[in-house]
Amino acid sequence: MTDYDSMVSRADPLAAGLIPTEYSKSIIKEATKASICLSRMRKMPDIPASVLSIPVLDSKPTAYFTGAEAGDASGNTYDEGLMKATYAEWANVTITAEELGVILPISKAVLKDMKANGYDVWGELKPELIEAIAVAIDAAILHGTDKPTSWPAGIVTDATSKSHTVALGTGADMYDDLMSEDGVFSLVEADGYRVTDWIADISLKSRFRGLRTTDGIPIFTFPAAGETAYRLDGIPGEFPENGALSAAAALLIAGDFSKGVYAWRQGIEFDMSDQAVITDGSANIIRNLWQQNMIAMKVTCRLGWARPNPVNRVQGTGANRYPWAVLTPAVG
Repeated sequence: MTDYDSMVSRADPLAAGLIPTEYSKSIIKEATKASICLSRMRKMPDIPASVLSIPVLDSKPTAYFTGAEAGDASGNTYDEGLMKATYAEWANVTITAEELGVILPISKAVLKDMKANGYDVWGELKPELIEAIAVAIDAAILHGTDKPTSWPAGIVTDATSKSHTVALGTGADMYDDLMSEDGVFSLVEADGYRVTDWIADISLKSRFRGLRTTDGIPIFTFPAAGETAYRLDGIPGEFPENGALSAAAALLIAGDFSKGVYAWRQGIEFDMSDQAVITDGSANIIRNLWQQNMIAMKVTCRLGWARPNPVNRVQGTGANRYPWAVLTPAVG
């Protein structure tokens, strides 16, 4: 009977040198930079427990004039020389750290050949791990894809529920859809936030290149050398290429990304096995490592994110306040 819980130690000839210990923090750092969301959101200190409670201002204090006299020429009355009291309320928002993982199976024969030919095995694997982690995090934050139940709804889902969406073609042109008084940016600003960043599906690049004034002059200028810096209202944006942003639901997301916060609970941990089985969601075996002469690296980490909703003086109703808005595909 095969023992599927057996692990290959780091001293195993094949595993030795495959996972440099000092690379754990490096992966976290690089995965954060590779993530569309984490690279824009505010990082909280690493949390010592699975749940972190964040105090958030829920109501603002009010100041009053104290008038030196009981009334004035305009008929305004004051409590003579008395200063009124006010208060501020705080609410708690929690970040719940959840586990994220990926398994990389490798043929032992291939691994031996790579080492024998001087290939940097870790150099080949590390970018794949970073991309896998970043894509899973972004898809969960942006669209709620496979998200843990303790995490907030995806940004696109929340923006839709709060009517923070504009369908492409709603205005006279795409510039109108984004920048007019009923455009995507205005929805963020009407709730008391400032758009600090935007991300867009790669398909919008060609649309932006095609935008012209009534005189036929391109709205975006293209330098003779270097890449075009696409700016909306002076704010640079990005066209992510990791596939986490689904164009079927969102062509562009604009908002104040600093209003999202995240925290790591656990850094990268590695396990190696050559006697396990890998199954799909229906329990069908898709890899039998022992039988197929393979070795697998399992990588896990834990993190969480939240969207604190501190009160502001523009939109006082917390249920209506949201720091992001979305340009969606045209209806029909």
